[in-house]
Amino acid sequence: MKEVKRFDPDKRNFRAWLLEAELRMDSTWDFDTRVRYLSAKLDPMGIAKLDRVLQYMDSSAVPKNWEEFRKRLLKVFPGTTDPNTAEFHLMEHRQMERETFQAWVDRMTKMYIDTVGQMPRDGILDKLIFWGFGNSL
Repeated sequence: MKEVKRFDPDKRNFRAWLLEAELRMDSTWDFDTRVRYLSAKLDPMGIAKLDRVLQYMDSSAVPKNWEEFRKRLLKVFPGTTDPNTAEFHLMEHRQMERETFQAWVDRMTKMYIDTVGQMPRDGILDKLIFWGFGNSL
């Protein structure tokens, strides 16, 4: 398994980094193993944020599962982008002159993942491509 790099807020947004980390986690890992894996990839300030999320979940009786934890992590790390806002901004990107259609689709897919930090939901890329294609005519 390829190792995920340490989180560096100057190079990537947290959402995109977290998606990469999740893709590298073994599906058999329990909640605590996933948290330890993330913790090992964060700087001291990131670890403090992670710990605050865990403390909040404990004190608020929030179930300790990955989805609840992930949702709260995305609220405390700066630079995370709301998926709906990101989709709106991505609609501004058009196919460049002499750029092949496949290269443009690949660029849009990578940009979506880097911006939103998740794989595109069904129909999202279709919508972005149609919008870009329709407005480039």
